[in-house]
Amino acid sequence: MINILIASQENDHIKKIQAACDKDDFLFEICPVSAPLNLNIEDYKLIIIDISGLEINDNGHLRDFFLKINALNSPRLLLLDPDQAGAASKNLGILLKFDEVIFSDRIEEELYLRIMFLLSLMDSKQQENCLIFRDLVLNLDKYELSINGEGIELTYKEYELLKLLLENPNKVFSRNNLLSKVWGYDFYGGSRTVDVHMRRLRSKLVAPYIDMLKTVRNVGYMFSPEFS
Repeated sequence: MINILIASQENDHIKKIQAACDKDDFLFEICPVSAPLNLNIEDYKLIIIDISGLEINDNGHLRDFFLKINALNSPRLLLLDPDQAGAASKNLGILLKFDEVIFSDRIEEELYLRIMFLLSLMDSKQQENCLIFRDLVLNLDKYELSINGEGIELTYKEYELLKLLLENPNKVFSRNNLLSKVWGYDFYGGSRTVDVHMRRLRSKLVAPYIDMLKTVRNVGYMFSPEFS
Protein backbone atom coordinates (compact mmCIF):
# COMPACT_ATOMS: atom_id res chain seq x y z
CA MET A 1 0.00 0.00 0.00
CA ILE A 2 1.37 3.39 -1.04
CA ASN A 3 0.15 6.27 1.12
CA ILE A 4 -0.36 9.56 -0.73
CA LEU A 5 -1.53 12.82 0.81
CA ILE A 6 -3.68 15.10 -1.34
CA ALA A 7 -3.75 18.67 -0.05
CA SER A 8 -6.62 20.21 -1.97
CA GLN A 9 -9.90 22.06 -1.67
CA GLU A 10 -11.05 21.13 -5.19
CA ASN A 11 -13.36 18.11 -4.95
CA ASP A 12 -13.40 17.69 -8.73
CA HIS A 13 -9.60 17.48 -8.82
CA ILE A 14 -9.54 15.01 -5.93
CA LYS A 15 -11.91 12.71 -7.83
CA LYS A 16 -9.82 13.00 -11.00
CA ILE A 17 -6.62 12.20 -9.11
CA GLN A 18 -8.16 9.12 -7.52
CA ALA A 19 -9.58 7.99 -10.85
CA ALA A 20 -6.25 8.45 -12.62
CA CYS A 21 -4.52 6.22 -10.07
CA ASP A 22 -7.14 3.50 -9.60
CA LYS A 23 -4.87 0.98 -11.35
CA ASP A 24 -2.46 0.80 -8.41
CA ASP A 25 -2.62 0.05 -4.72
CA PHE A 26 -2.68 3.66 -3.56
CA LEU A 27 -4.24 4.86 -0.32
CA PHE A 28 -5.20 8.54 -0.44
CA GLU A 29 -5.80 10.85 2.49
CA ILE A 30 -7.23 14.32 1.95
CA CYS A 31 -6.57 17.56 3.78
CA PRO A 32 -7.30 21.17 2.76
CA VAL A 33 -4.42 23.43 1.78
CA SER A 34 -3.43 25.89 4.54
CA ALA A 35 -5.22 23.84 7.22
CA PRO A 36 -3.29 22.96 10.39
CA LEU A 37 -1.27 19.84 9.64
CA ASN A 38 -2.18 17.57 12.53
CA LEU A 39 -1.67 14.44 10.43
CA ASN A 40 1.42 12.29 10.78
CA ILE A 41 2.54 13.36 7.34
CA GLU A 42 5.94 11.69 7.65
CA ASP A 43 4.12 8.45 6.76
CA TYR A 44 3.23 9.56 3.23
CA LYS A 45 5.22 8.34 0.26
CA LEU A 46 4.21 11.35 -1.85
CA ILE A 47 2.35 14.63 -1.37
CA ILE A 48 0.16 16.28 -4.00
CA ILE A 49 -0.35 20.00 -3.30
CA ASP A 50 -3.25 21.49 -5.24
CA ILE A 51 -3.25 25.30 -5.27
CA SER A 52 -5.74 25.57 -8.14
CA GLY A 53 -8.16 28.43 -7.68
CA LEU A 54 -6.24 29.89 -4.73
CA GLU A 55 -5.03 33.48 -4.68
CA ILE A 56 -1.26 33.19 -4.51
CA ASN A 57 -0.26 36.81 -5.10
CA ASP A 58 -0.84 37.31 -1.39
CA ASN A 59 0.24 33.96 0.00
CA GLY A 60 0.67 34.84 3.68
CA HIS A 61 -2.06 32.45 4.79
CA LEU A 62 -0.26 29.57 3.05
CA ARG A 63 3.15 30.23 4.56
CA ASP A 64 2.94 27.96 7.62
CA PHE A 65 1.48 25.13 5.54
CA PHE A 66 4.26 25.38 2.95
CA LEU A 67 7.06 25.61 5.50
CA LYS A 68 5.90 22.46 7.25
CA ILE A 69 5.63 20.65 3.92
CA ASN A 70 9.16 21.83 3.05
CA ALA A 71 10.60 20.14 6.13
CA LEU A 72 9.55 16.69 4.88
CA ASN A 73 11.60 14.24 2.86
CA SER A 74 8.64 13.01 0.81
CA PRO A 75 8.59 14.10 -2.84
CA ARG A 76 5.84 16.57 -3.66
CA LEU A 77 3.92 17.33 -6.83
CA LEU A 78 2.44 20.80 -7.35
CA LEU A 79 -0.93 21.00 -9.09
CA LEU A 80 -2.09 24.38 -10.40
CA ASP A 81 -4.17 26.02 -13.10
CA PRO A 82 -2.35 27.10 -16.29
CA ASP A 83 -3.12 30.76 -15.66
CA GLN A 84 -1.43 30.54 -12.23
CA ALA A 85 1.99 29.66 -13.63
CA GLY A 86 3.36 33.20 -13.67
CA ALA A 87 2.20 34.06 -10.15
CA ALA A 88 3.41 30.72 -8.79
CA SER A 89 6.87 31.19 -10.28
CA LYS A 90 7.12 34.68 -8.80
CA ASN A 91 5.61 34.10 -5.37
CA LEU A 92 6.17 30.46 -4.45
CA GLY A 93 9.77 29.98 -5.53
CA ILE A 94 11.13 30.44 -2.01
CA LEU A 95 8.16 29.39 0.09
CA LEU A 96 7.40 26.04 -1.50
CA LYS A 97 9.84 23.40 -2.70
CA PHE A 98 8.40 20.86 -5.13
CA ASP A 99 9.73 18.10 -7.37
CA GLU A 100 7.20 18.08 -10.21
CA VAL A 101 4.50 20.40 -11.60
CA ILE A 102 1.33 19.49 -13.44
CA PHE A 103 -1.49 21.69 -14.72
CA SER A 104 -5.04 20.91 -13.70
CA ASP A 105 -6.16 20.35 -17.29
CA ARG A 106 -3.62 17.51 -17.66
CA ILE A 107 -4.57 15.36 -14.67
CA GLU A 108 -6.11 12.53 -16.68
CA GLU A 109 -3.28 12.45 -19.24
CA GLU A 110 -0.16 12.99 -17.15
CA LEU A 111 -0.70 12.64 -13.40
CA TYR A 112 -0.16 8.89 -13.09
CA LEU A 113 3.10 8.97 -15.04
CA ARG A 114 4.44 11.85 -12.99
CA ILE A 115 3.55 10.09 -9.73
CA MET A 116 5.30 6.91 -10.85
CA PHE A 117 8.36 8.92 -11.90
CA LEU A 118 8.65 10.56 -8.46
CA LEU A 119 8.16 7.26 -6.63
CA SER A 120 10.79 5.51 -8.74
CA LEU A 121 13.21 8.41 -8.25
CA MET A 122 12.80 8.21 -4.48
CA ASP A 123 13.23 4.42 -4.51
CA SER A 124 16.44 4.67 -6.54
CA LYS A 125 17.91 7.17 -4.08
CA GLN A 126 17.04 4.92 -1.14
CA GLN A 127 18.56 1.89 -2.87
CA GLU A 128 21.82 3.80 -3.25
CA ASN A 129 22.13 4.00 0.55
CA CYS A 130 21.70 7.74 0.90
CA LEU A 131 20.78 10.14 3.65
CA ILE A 132 18.18 12.45 2.09
CA PHE A 133 16.84 15.73 3.44
CA ARG A 134 14.82 17.41 0.69
CA ASP A 135 17.39 18.33 -2.01
CA LEU A 136 20.39 17.42 0.12
CA VAL A 137 21.63 13.89 -0.62
CA LEU A 138 24.60 12.30 1.13
CA ASN A 139 25.57 9.11 -0.68
CA LEU A 140 27.07 6.76 1.89
CA ASP A 141 28.40 4.32 -0.68
CA LYS A 142 30.18 6.90 -2.82
CA TYR A 143 31.10 9.39 -0.05
CA GLU A 144 29.46 12.13 -2.10
CA LEU A 145 27.29 15.12 -1.22
CA SER A 146 24.91 16.79 -3.64
CA ILE A 147 22.41 19.63 -3.21
CA ASN A 148 19.86 20.40 -5.88
CA GLY A 149 21.58 17.78 -8.03
CA GLU A 150 24.97 19.54 -7.91
CA GLY A 151 27.96 17.80 -6.38
CA ILE A 152 29.78 19.46 -3.46
CA GLU A 153 33.35 18.42 -2.70
CA LEU A 154 34.03 17.63 0.96
CA THR A 155 37.15 16.58 2.79
CA TYR A 156 36.97 13.22 4.56
CA LYS A 157 36.53 14.82 7.99
CA GLU A 158 33.86 17.22 6.69
CA TYR A 159 32.02 14.24 5.23
CA GLU A 160 32.25 12.24 8.47
CA LEU A 161 31.12 15.23 10.51
CA LEU A 162 28.11 15.89 8.28
CA LYS A 163 27.24 12.17 8.15
CA LEU A 164 27.17 11.91 11.94
CA LEU A 165 24.94 14.96 12.29
CA LEU A 166 22.55 13.86 9.50
CA GLU A 167 22.23 10.39 11.01
CA ASN A 168 21.15 11.96 14.30
CA PRO A 169 18.80 14.86 13.47
CA ASN A 170 17.94 17.17 16.37
CA LYS A 171 20.56 15.55 18.61
CA VAL A 172 23.12 17.89 20.16
CA PHE A 173 26.76 16.75 20.08
CA SER A 174 29.33 18.41 22.27
CA ARG A 175 32.62 19.39 20.69
CA ASN A 176 34.44 16.71 22.68
CA ASN A 177 31.91 14.12 21.59
CA LEU A 178 32.42 15.08 17.95
CA LEU A 179 36.18 14.93 18.41
CA SER A 180 36.03 11.41 19.80
CA LYS A 181 33.57 10.11 17.18
CA VAL A 182 35.02 11.76 14.08
CA TRP A 183 38.70 12.24 14.92
CA GLY A 184 39.14 9.39 17.43
CA TYR A 185 40.16 9.20 21.06
CA ASP A 186 43.86 9.45 20.23
CA PHE A 187 43.46 12.87 18.57
CA TYR A 188 45.41 15.54 20.45
CA GLY A 189 43.90 18.64 18.88
CA GLY A 190 41.57 20.94 20.77
CA SER A 191 37.87 21.60 20.35
CA ARG A 192 38.68 24.49 18.02
CA THR A 193 39.32 21.83 15.37
CA VAL A 194 35.58 21.10 15.33
CA ASP A 195 34.72 24.79 14.99
CA VAL A 196 37.09 25.20 12.04
CA HIS A 197 35.65 22.18 10.22
CA MET A 198 32.06 23.26 10.89
CA ARG A 199 32.83 26.71 9.51
CA ARG A 200 34.34 25.20 6.37
CA LEU A 201 31.45 22.77 6.01
CA ARG A 202 28.87 25.53 6.28
CA SER A 203 30.73 27.59 3.68
CA LYS A 204 30.15 24.81 1.16
CA LEU A 205 26.41 24.49 1.75
CA VAL A 206 23.56 26.64 0.43
CA ALA A 207 20.39 27.93 2.08
CA PRO A 208 18.43 26.59 3.87
CA TYR A 209 20.87 23.80 4.76
CA ILE A 210 23.44 26.22 6.17
CA ASP A 211 20.96 27.21 8.87
CA MET A 212 20.11 23.57 9.62
CA LEU A 213 23.64 23.08 10.96
CA LYS A 214 23.03 24.83 14.24
CA THR A 215 25.45 25.94 16.92
CA VAL A 216 24.21 25.19 20.45
CA ARG A 217 25.81 27.84 22.61
CA ASN A 218 28.36 26.58 25.13
CA VAL A 219 27.70 22.97 24.06
CA GLY A 220 28.35 22.05 20.44
CA TYR A 221 26.42 21.41 17.24
CA MET A 222 23.33 19.73 15.86
CA PHE A 223 21.52 19.18 12.57
CA SER A 224 17.93 20.39 12.70
CA PRO A 225 15.97 19.74 9.46
CA GLU A 226 13.03 21.91 10.53
CA PHE A 227 12.53 25.14 8.56
CA SER A 228 12.35 28.18 10.81
